[in-house]
Amino acid sequence: MIAAAYGQIRAACRLLAGGADVHQRGVLRHWGFQGNALCRACEEGNEEVAHLLVEAGAANDAVEIIRALLCAHTGGLPKSSKIVQLLQHKRRRRLGPFARRASLARRGRNFV
Repeated sequence: MIAAAYGQIRAACRLLAGGADVHQRGVLRHWGFQGNALCRACEEGNEEVAHLLVEAGAANDAVEIIRALLCAHTGGLPKSSKIVQLLQHKRRRRLGPFARRASLARRGRNFV
């Protein structure tokens, strides 16, 4: 998680090659919930490390994807960044037809 926080891509590659657990949790600074290294990389705005972690399987369920998107927003990553686009694509693919309905319901719109 420290390599993800400081954007150390080489250290992250070595850790992943050595069998590091991408799902290991730690407390995130801004949110107070238990987040993984992907959340920490997104929170700090380290897009390269975040992309490496996604490729290693860090975002494999809807909860992790949504947490990473929240952290990316906190980290100041724009919606046009590659990692945010990748996470949004994974979220749409994971949630399927319910993704649009959930998005509209949060905004208070009808989705009939």
